[in-house]
This record gives sequence, C-alpha cells and structure tokens, in this order.
Amino acid sequence: IQVGSYLAKYLDHKLEEDKHLKVVTAAMSLGCGLEILTSKHNHSLIDVGIAEENAVVISSSLSKNGYVPLVFIYSTFLQRAYDQILHDVTRTNEHVVFCIDRAGIVSGDGDTHQGIFDISYLLPLPNMKILAPSTAENAVECLDYAINCDGPIAIRYPKYLPNGNSKFVPNKWIIEKELKDINVLSYGSDIEDLKTILGNYNVGLINAISIKPMDLELLESLKNTKKLIIYEQVNKHSSLGEQVMLYLNKFIEVVHIALNDTYLVEGQIDELKIYSNIEYDKIIKEII
Repeated sequence: IQVGSYLAKYLDHKLEEDKHLKVVTAAMSLGCGLEILTSKHNHSLIDVGIAEENAVVISSSLSKNGYVPLVFIYSTFLQRAYDQILHDVTRTNEHVVFCIDRAGIVSGDGDTHQGIFDISYLLPLPNMKILAPSTAENAVECLDYAINCDGPIAIRYPKYLPNGNSKFVPNKWIIEKELKDINVLSYGSDIEDLKTILGNYNVGLINAISIKPMDLELLESLKNTKKLIIYEQVNKHSSLGEQVMLYLNKFIEVVHIALNDTYLVEGQIDELKIYSNIEYDKIIKEII
C-alpha cells in the first residue's frame, strides 16, 4: 500500500471535519500520493513549489496562528529545511506535523533519494517526537495522534507498507513476539518481514515505533535479558540504535546492524541491503 495515498484518504474525510488542518508540500503532491487532496481540497493544500525552507517557515506561521500544518515531504529533501526546523519549529515548540515519505532505503528513486539520514538529523532536536509506523494502519494511527498532540512531530515511513494489526500506543514500543533472553529490535517496514523470518527462532521481537521518546520502561526490562540485536535501515551514527546502546551497553550484549558511514547507490532494497552488509542473514547469525 502506498502510504502517502493511504494517509490522503484519511485526510479526505478529516479535512471536511477540521478546518484548522492545512496540508503543506514542496512540489511533492504527486510523489507523496496527495492527488485526492489536490482535486478536492485545494483550499486546504499549500504547494510552495521547490522551496522546502519556505514550506517549513509557512508551517511555523500557520501553527502560531492556530492551524495544524501537515508537511508532506521526502526524507532526503527535508534536510534542505534543517535551519527552519531547528529555529522556527522545534525552538519555539510549534505544532507542526512532518509526514516524511521515502524514509529508509528506497528502490528506484535514484541515489540522492535514499532516506537514511532523517533520524540522525532530527533526533538531537529538543521538543521533536519521531514515529516510525510498520503498517499502513499504524501510519494512520500515528497521524491521528500527531494531529491531536502538542509540539513538533515527525512520522517517517517508506513509500510502501503492508497491512497489519499492530496497535500504536503513544510513547510505547510494541512487543510483536514475546521477549526472550535474545531479542531483536527494529521498526518501520522491516517489522512484518522479521515477524515471518524469526517465527521459528526462540527470540523476541520489539517494534520501536516511537523513535523519540524511547520506551524507557521496556528498555529497563531488557536489562534482565542477555542480548539485544538492533536492526535499522539508516545511517548508524546518531540513530535509535546508538541511543539504545548507550542505555543498555553496561548491562547486556548489544549488536547494532545498520548502515556504516556511507551514501547509497541506486538499486532495489534487497540488493542494497546485501551491498551494505545489512541483509537479514546478519540477524540470524547473531541468534544461532
């Protein structure tokens, strides 16, 4: 399911009910799946053209004036507006919702479109919350929560997500497979695959849907286990995995499988995982 289109269908009804919502994008209406909104809700959609900085500043101003702006933008292009996110949104704690498309490794969109840095650059910002849904239904739950909470919040998702029945609870991680002595922690598009792959292994699986804030209660419980394997499709530096390692390293063995200090070339997701030495076999080798 194309996540952007799925969210747009939800917003098609939501925009009728709530006139305080505004959708903002930077020439990415088509790529983000917003066609239904451009045709039916022109009064609620602002497309600033190829000017990501402008999109974020406008969203800050909308927030200050009582609106809830939803910024639809690719992960790789949001970095162009980093100054505005830092100074005009997080510093002033504005209620701006970032719907970040093409997060993680991307198939076929070109090497510059790999969304592997957004967690690294958003994680250090005070007031910012970061969510990573693992199913299309999760994405809608996250957006509904984001619209109704306070302050800046980012929902990062790949172009496509499967259907699924994992339930989002704010600030909590989801135990997809009962915790054991060895556990795997991941999020986003890898969760449904890992549920299948790990089915016959005596390991637990944690869906870290809330990247920031982390689920500290669950992290505390992991101190009583033996090993945690963290799997991410992002740059290893300043990632969720690094934060978890800082929390747990003194207590249990922590293995972090993520992208090393690198840029990615164009290719299919599975090919690029092998190319980057983060294929799922790496997890299995840590289990057995």
